Amino acid sequence: MKSKVIELLKEFYSCYLLEIDDEYEREVTWDFLQCELYFVNINGHIRSRYREGQEFPDYKFLISHFSRIEEFPEYIDEFARDIERAASGRELETIFICDRMPDGDVDSYEWER
Repeated sequence: MKSKVIELLKEFYSCYLLEIDDEYEREVTWDFLQCELYFVNINGHIRSRYREGQEFPDYKFLISHFSRIEEFPEYIDEFARDIERAASGRELETIFICDRMPDGDVDSYEWER
């Protein structure tokens, strides 16, 4: 699983750099990016929802607490290991990276695999 997650994180980073080409906007947006993990639901658990109706993730964290934007490639292996630990005993369904607002809406960037 870890090697697949590493490839997905590399894909995310490449997409992010291409899609947000303004350096200032890229830096500002990075501070608000969350990595949300969704696991395959095998026990009939119903996910909570944000006010706007989107499903609340099973696990989430701010990417900026993990690394600065220019350091991200150096930390991909460690980042993937943390995702693997969070998924321990569960099957990872989706990695969703976005700058989600408190009401559930995404502001200016989202990436999903």
